[in-house]
Amino acid sequence: LAAAEARYEIKSAPAYDAEKVNVHLIPHTHDDVGWLKTLDQYYYGANNTIQFANVRAILDSVSAELQKRPERRFTYVEVAFFARWFTELEDDEQEVVRKLVKEKRLSFANGGWCMHDEATTHYVAMVDQTTLGHRFLEAEFGIKPRVGWQIDPFGHSSTQASLMTYEAGFDALFFGRIDYQDREKRQREKRCEGLWQASPSLGEDNTVFWGLTGSYHGNYGAPEGFDFDVRNPDVIPLMDDPRLHEYNIPERVDAFVEKALSQAAQTQGKHIMMTLGMDFHYEAAANVYSNLDRLIHYVNADGRVNAFYSTPEDYMLAKNAELREDAGVEYGTKTDDFFPYSDCEDCMWTGYFTSRPNLKKYERDMSSYLLAARQLEVFAGVGAMVSSIEEPKKPLRRLAEASAVAQHHDAVTGTSKQHVAFDYALRLSDGYGEAAKLAAEAVRQMQGLPEQVPVLECPLLNASVCAATARLADVGFDVHVYNPLAQNRTAVVQVPVPTPSFAVFDGSSGEAVPLQVLRNLKMPPSSTPGRQLPFTVCFQASNVPALSFRKYAFKRLDFAEVDVAEPVPVDAGDEANGGGEASFSIANDKVAVRFDAITGRLASVSRKGGAAVSLDQGLYYYTGFDSGIINLDLGDCDPATGNDCPEEYTSAVLDHQQRMLSKSPIELHQGVKEHRGDLSRSTQNSGAYIFRPQQPDQRPIAVATKPKVYVVRGDLVSEVIQCWTPWLNQTIRVYDGDASIYFEWTVGPIPVSDGVGKEIISRFDSSIESDGTFYTDSNGREFIRRVRDYRPTWDLQVYQPVAGNYYPLNVAAYVQDSQATLSLLTDRSQGV
Repeated sequence: LAAAEARYEIKSAPAYDAEKVNVHLIPHTHDDVGWLKTLDQYYYGANNTIQFANVRAILDSVSAELQKRPERRFTYVEVAFFARWFTELEDDEQEVVRKLVKEKRLSFANGGWCMHDEATTHYVAMVDQTTLGHRFLEAEFGIKPRVGWQIDPFGHSSTQASLMTYEAGFDALFFGRIDYQDREKRQREKRCEGLWQASPSLGEDNTVFWGLTGSYHGNYGAPEGFDFDVRNPDVIPLMDDPRLHEYNIPERVDAFVEKALSQAAQTQGKHIMMTLGMDFHYEAAANVYSNLDRLIHYVNADGRVNAFYSTPEDYMLAKNAELREDAGVEYGTKTDDFFPYSDCEDCMWTGYFTSRPNLKKYERDMSSYLLAARQLEVFAGVGAMVSSIEEPKKPLRRLAEASAVAQHHDAVTGTSKQHVAFDYALRLSDGYGEAAKLAAEAVRQMQGLPEQVPVLECPLLNASVCAATARLADVGFDVHVYNPLAQNRTAVVQVPVPTPSFAVFDGSSGEAVPLQVLRNLKMPPSSTPGRQLPFTVCFQASNVPALSFRKYAFKRLDFAEVDVAEPVPVDAGDEANGGGEASFSIANDKVAVRFDAITGRLASVSRKGGAAVSLDQGLYYYTGFDSGIINLDLGDCDPATGNDCPEEYTSAVLDHQQRMLSKSPIELHQGVKEHRGDLSRSTQNSGAYIFRPQQPDQRPIAVATKPKVYVVRGDLVSEVIQCWTPWLNQTIRVYDGDASIYFEWTVGPIPVSDGVGKEIISRFDSSIESDGTFYTDSNGREFIRRVRDYRPTWDLQVYQPVAGNYYPLNVAAYVQDSQATLSLLTDRSQGV
């Protein structure tokens, strides 16, 4: 077999020809760390009734094929899989892999633990997961990737370019998905690659080279007709025996040259990159490499283009060399980002900005906990400081890996199957359990606690559940408040308790600390994983030093009456709202919040001594588009094959797909008759990925005409509780000394017994004249200017005026005019 393969003359980069188009062939696979199957199922090839995928077999197969010829190349990305595979190898097998890496036959792009999302991730978690993968590659192979490779995320952020590419030391960033209108314009204008000045702060000092994959067709696969994966039902192998009736080398070479020249006409320079791989390809790598060897041999014998094995790093070096050599290459410069992403008129990928909000919150909390636990690990000296080779033994490793996997573009996005989402949450929970042991030991050492004193946490405070305070209520307990920030901090701490009879004392001075006791509204048993406690004690932890603890003692009062701030119902004309006034308010020393007593809704806000800004806030829903083909969404139903479609609807989906394929790109995307003009002919439902109202310009529907309203007033906390429906409540709260207004909503389960899907939104209507302009953060770093129905780099044709104006919000957004600014801050990623 080796002798037969050697008959073909193949080569690898940098075998360039300055007079021809140089085609860099990039064998690669894209291996999701969870999506339709869990990470473990993908690795071992389990649960193949859902999807055939076996990562261990892919890496075994590729490793064997790379050893056969030194010119062959392969690019891998997801270190979560690779690290597991590598550590399972025998010592001699590991040495073979190290040799492949050293000789750059096996290369790494990105090199993170996963390929993280760019819309719903915080930059701290992006850095953490990338660092985890890079530390493994450095420890085992002494290498660091040089190229960003974000081929599958559904849109691309400026932070990915500025921080995770330029400042991470990468020399280029490649990705597959951008808006189809943007992509088609770039194809016409030869701008499918370019320069990106992504940081508004750093400007041209922070510039990276970027390019599209997938031969500029919006994906990361092989050109049509050149996917040689063994599971491709339409594969066209190179049949080079002239005695065969189906000898096809001339046709195959002509087709390849045509595609290469067509792609070269859509960018600058003499170099193009063809990505050869898709999701979980190369399980039978011999079939692919056998065809690629033949392809390179016969294409180069033809002589019209120059083809060879390559890697993203080699391609990046070739493009940079062209720029240095002043070869007549001039790239345009981009300064905004690539959000939102759409791949057809009805396909705005803005639903995942919010999908599975609880998982988004849990991921954010665990990322923050990991950061605090790392601080405690260092300060207390627990968890031995070990080398990077031994890092998997560290007590925080399990949470670090779980948090890293959760950044994957089908994890934090909320776009996986439900059993996979459960697996992501379980991994985070298991990792938290291990990290909590380290944190408890650190608290014990730093606070000088005796061995017999238990150190406990309350991870379910959001549900007013705390087994520790319930257990220790009769004897009292201490609360140790840790401040992980780099500056002193003052905040109200809330502790659920079974009885209101407590006093709180400062652990240092022994002085009594002012407190307020709230009665908790009873939550449905199904939403409370444990015993919900009836009361919450609130106290202010004042001026807690940076990176330090402050202790507060809870002592049980057996005889004293304690005032409980009870929720008081409010109706128009009730004395509770001011003796019959049409409005009522809650306030502290910094801000006042006024409500309309008739509607029960927010009416205005004002800072003390400042003018009031009219502000209405309500909860609404859009009717999710329903094509009549139920339970369909990307990831559930493949319109090209009918796989995973309900049997009774498969025929309709396939018919629609054929109609789409029969149209040219211009006919498909410029004509409105097929989609917007005739909604009955579009099967794209609203779902986890895509947000699509039933009508493109639908107005949101109020969840209720008027909520039941309760008011709680106190010295530390005042709040208005709005009970809109049995499945939707909201609390609007102010804390003493804090100029912010807090909105906390509880939604679900959303009723669908009426057959109508509902996309829930919280809408703020203010008197600010923003002129359709607002600002959103980029992964928690810099702000990006957004304008309704507008894109900075092309003339937008608006087909989805609602869904197309949603953008990712990670931590903050704001609108402003010359008089006021309204800022929104969130505790998880959402769409805005």
